[in-house]
Amino acid sequence: MSDLLAEIASREKARLEAKSKPYARTGPIASDIDPDGCLRRQVLEIVRWEDKPLFEAHTQARFEVGNLHENEAIIHLKQAGFVVIEEQVPFELKRRGGSGEPCLRGKLDGKVLWEGEKIPFEVKSMHPNVFAATKGVEDLLRWWWTKKYLSQLQAYLVGYGEASWGFFMLTDCLGHWKLLRVDLDLAEAERIWAFAEEIADAVALARLVAPALPGTDIAPYTSKPTECTHCDFFGRTCQPDLVQQGAAFMSDPDLLSSLERREKLKAAAHEYEALDKNVKTAIKVSGVERAVAGSFMIEVSKAPRVGYAVKPSVTTTIKIERVGQSTEGE
Repeated sequence: MSDLLAEIASREKARLEAKSKPYARTGPIASDIDPDGCLRRQVLEIVRWEDKPLFEAHTQARFEVGNLHENEAIIHLKQAGFVVIEEQVPFELKRRGGSGEPCLRGKLDGKVLWEGEKIPFEVKSMHPNVFAATKGVEDLLRWWWTKKYLSQLQAYLVGYGEASWGFFMLTDCLGHWKLLRVDLDLAEAERIWAFAEEIADAVALARLVAPALPGTDIAPYTSKPTECTHCDFFGRTCQPDLVQQGAAFMSDPDLLSSLERREKLKAAAHEYEALDKNVKTAIKVSGVERAVAGSFMIEVSKAPRVGYAVKPSVTTTIKIERVGQSTEGE
């Protein structure tokens, strides 16, 4: 008899993997524009898009859940009586200087009609740890993938030219929502626009003189090696020299957000451990077996400890560092 549960899991995995397909880009896209990021990567996204690895099943599943919540957000806005227009309308930011060619494309989630303005908005689903840590717009600068959200919305604001501000609807996919307002920053929008033109220029030059692979004179390597940790082309199409050779790169957003949350909670954990030790020492010294302290019930029990012979074993030590800080644990 076949295993029904194993078959369900297998077919679901196959369904997700079948939906993960590479797609060609003809130019920069708003959801990926990052003027502080690696120019070479953003050029390769266009001229060598076929070299990118396919998304794994669990990543594709996250995308599906995110899409469901984006649709849900728009439904909520409408049910609350807001007028939502221009949903998923294609967007173009055109080159300046008279050519009129697009240098940046995208697809806005929608606009809300409000006091005579068309307010653009984007819906973003987040890992619960990232969601909890995001208190304001400035927190979106903390992670490489959320940082691009800000550039995307600034591009929409300057490109449409219909409103002086827009907003994000953020969800942790657990029923919680946050709204963040983003005001048009003309200086930042200009920087994003100019960078989009720079990418388009590099792409045109690469296709003209180096169709196989852009030279570093056209698209230089990043000066920030940590960017390579989340680049789909690293170790494949792109082979920059890095300071620490032989290191494997882990780019799973869930892992990265958990590491950030772990770092934030580390001080609280140390404080808890110190207090816990002090409290238990004080109780042991008192000699009580049962007591009430304020709203706390205390019971002390003792049990014989069974000894075992120590056998040779291998201890695995994991060291995690950030800017001179380190913690070790088994």
